[in-house]
Amino acid sequence: RSVLENHHCASVFELMKNPKFNLLASLSNEQRKDVRDTIVDVVLSTDMGNHAKIFQTFRKRLQDDAEWQHKEDIRLALSIAIKMADISNTARPQHLYLQWAKKIADEFYNQGDVERKLHFTVSPFMD
Repeated sequence: RSVLENHHCASVFELMKNPKFNLLASLSNEQRKDVRDTIVDVVLSTDMGNHAKIFQTFRKRLQDDAEWQHKEDIRLALSIAIKMADISNTARPQHLYLQWAKKIADEFYNQGDVERKLHFTVSPFMD
């Protein structure tokens, strides 16, 4: 599950093996683990396969009177924020929305072309 999102996380952490790109180098091991876990949770939340579950959790959490103080609360809030950014394109002015929609379609079709060239099965919607 979440193949693309897992790939994005793996790519970032692979880049951070290079000291030039290691933004977490000054943190303790415990802090690095916490930040890494948060990044993974937030990036995985962009998988639309998890959309309903995340929003159900968010709605339920909003009904609680308790303050948002726990690590899980903060990660849920971050997940909602990145989801809003991820799917908000349709709320932009039409000329911007159409520009971005074309870029996304081009990216999908380019992926299909690369998959075909490599003799892979072309992913759904990439042709």
